[in-house]
Amino acid sequence: MVWCAPRVPADAGGLHENAMRNLFSTRNEPPGRYAGKFLIASPSMDDPSFRKTVIFIARHNPSLGAMGIVVNRVGGITMSDVCEQLKMPVTEQTSATPIGWGGPVNITHGYVLHEPADDRHWDVSIYRDAQIEVSISQDIVSAIAEGTGPERFYMTIGCASWAPGQLEREIEDGAWITSDPMPRVIFSEPMESRYNTALTLSGLDVSKLPGDASPFSFNQAGHA
Repeated sequence: MVWCAPRVPADAGGLHENAMRNLFSTRNEPPGRYAGKFLIASPSMDDPSFRKTVIFIARHNPSLGAMGIVVNRVGGITMSDVCEQLKMPVTEQTSATPIGWGGPVNITHGYVLHEPADDRHWDVSIYRDAQIEVSISQDIVSAIAEGTGPERFYMTIGCASWAPGQLEREIEDGAWITSDPMPRVIFSEPMESRYNTALTLSGLDVSKLPGDASPFSFNQAGHA
């Protein structure tokens, strides 16, 4: 497993290779309207990969596409597994930290969502605001493994991506509910209640949703 600036896979979920690279470049145009937002899967979402998911959009550019990280799916691995792959030391207290499934793209790469700190910066961060930062460099993984990283964080492998215009069309078609980001959902809420909590905090009445609205584990990544 490599925890570094993302490598563009052969199948990048429909994104052209150069566009995917540009999406991670610090020389991009100003971010699009959905960067830093939550996507909450609509009850009508029928794609099993994204049904009842909550996604934080780390990158959005209308001409380049979008990239986000699922924050409510089980990844099936722990910090111990990550550190074994990266040949990093890990403490007994942090070894069992669960790693989430962030999406079906770049599944050998890791993403850390965490609270930002004014007095600490990481080698590579792809998103940062007053509440949430997304870092992808090995220094933050090493710090978390040693117990010296951010106090509140969520780690995943993989991400989700959209080709230019694709995310906008899906939102217009009602596949996603958009909202401001909710740090509580990412950092404090139990995994099994994140979807319901995100819906409630976005102003929807969960009791009126059809069927069981709790998320399910998804341990095998497919394609975006």
